[in-house]
Amino acid sequence: MVRAERENFTDLLEGLTPDQWQAPSLCAGWSVHDVVAHCISTAHTTPGSFLSGIVTSGFSFAKFATNGIARHGAGGPAQLIAASRASASRTNAPPGPTQTPLSEILVHSQDVATPLGITHAHDPQALVTSLNFYQNAQPLIGAKKRVAGLRLEATDVPWSYGEGPTVSGPAVSLLQAMSGRRAG
Repeated sequence: MVRAERENFTDLLEGLTPDQWQAPSLCAGWSVHDVVAHCISTAHTTPGSFLSGIVTSGFSFAKFATNGIARHGAGGPAQLIAASRASASRTNAPPGPTQTPLSEILVHSQDVATPLGITHAHDPQALVTSLNFYQNAQPLIGAKKRVAGLRLEATDVPWSYGEGPTVSGPAVSLLQAMSGRRAG
């Protein structure tokens, strides 16, 4: 699923104009270009490189991410598309749950598509897998706290979670909201 969604994201990137590459994403302070570089960086991160990178970044996750963007984002759109395509099949991942790379590529592809007004579809099973992961994800993501006391119901895939007032919508919107994106 990770490979398919990374390829799906790269397909989206191939249709962007030069202006769209410089447009703001849903990630505060990051352009579309920056989000793509971050996704490439994440695909190249191993537990060892994460540990050394976070140490050299003074244990600042923001600085660690910025360093990854600088390292992998030096090229223009054509180079980033090629690097994104080449990294699609990588199985590296930072330390953490195995669902993290899938959820990250789903959320970040929407961080690009949503502000550009592009409808970007995902595999329904990938969405369900990520929703199931996010419902209990607290460190870094904060989703568990965001959804506490709510019943979430996807309107386009068979998924629901929780108890309380109902929040319903497309799976991708729920995933965005769970990850803290106001656009969701």
